Amino acid sequence: MYRSHSCLATLCLALMLLLLTPAESRAWSAEGHMIVALVADRLLQAQESPTQGKLTELLASDKSNSWTKTDIAGEATWADALREKSPEGRAATTKWHYVKLDSANPDLTKACFGKPALPSMAPASHGLQDDCVVDKIDQFAKELRDPDTFPGERLMALQFLLNFVADIHDPLNTIEHKDQEGRCVALLPPADWAHESYNVAKEVTYSFVKDVPKDAIGSKYAFPVRKGENDPCGPVPAYSVDATYRDRALAAVKEQLAKAGVRLAFLLRENLQ
Repeated sequence: MYRSHSCLATLCLALMLLLLTPAESRAWSAEGHMIVALVADRLLQAQESPTQGKLTELLASDKSNSWTKTDIAGEATWADALREKSPEGRAATTKWHYVKLDSANPDLTKACFGKPALPSMAPASHGLQDDCVVDKIDQFAKELRDPDTFPGERLMALQFLLNFVADIHDPLNTIEHKDQEGRCVALLPPADWAHESYNVAKEVTYSFVKDVPKDAIGSKYAFPVRKGENDPCGPVPAYSVDATYRDRALAAVKEQLAKAGVRLAFLLRENLQ
């Protein structure tokens, strides 16, 4: 039996944190990534899997990380910290966090930039900038599984996987809606996972576009812009959504976080040998 009470308590905490700022639609926050990692960790502990010890050992080898804590929850946010704190890391890895399937024609190969192969002899962490989260999960899982992978690259493979498995379960990371990953909407197996999240985005996340009557759309809204940054959105329509939409969205968040945690545990158990 899994430690369901621990997992449910952690999920509830994450959901509370994720809903603290409901005015703007956002991709998973740091709390979302942490909860997925913690759920996976609890499941591995409950199964008394040898993966748990190997996971702990690999995380303990992270001696130079000054950006995040080096427990599993902290490491799950490392790939985002890389984007935020390193201009080079941002340029190299930003597109790896999502797969933008067109809302009218969800072509995975097109959304994955033609699914390019890794350059000869290059580790996954030095792959092409134009690649998607589906391919990067496959590449880093292969490195984690390969006993000949260099220790530093193996640690990096784990750090990216802890983040990317949550990313691929985030509906806003799997649909192209021309709104800056949901930032420009105001609200009062990896490929299969991506398509599943895409369907949630289309049927739940963006259902307000077709469900909300025109007279429920409020005035234009402009998001606050940080000093020194440009506004990527401009004034956007402010949709007034009801409790039914919020309940559906909350249920979707619960389900996606739970699935991500279970699938991350499975991926780690299968590849961390």
